[in-house]
Amino acid sequence: VDGVFHGHEHLFNKQNIDGTEYIITGGGGASLYASKEKGGFYHFLRIDVKKESWICNVLDSHGKLVEQVEISFN
Repeated sequence: VDGVFHGHEHLFNKQNIDGTEYIITGGGGASLYASKEKGGFYHFLRIDVKKESWICNVLDSHGKLVEQVEISFN
């Protein structure tokens, strides 16, 4: 497994565990669980699919790029 995307927690977070990228994306409208510094901001993801990776673009509610994560295929 190269990447796992999940929600429900009302924040953004990413972790790499044993080569798998885990991304929580849950800042789409409900009340947030954390401070902005800890991922509590309204956001959405845009995934660009490349030949050997995904480029995960984290955009705030205004469409501004906040972070970019590349997930390489194993």
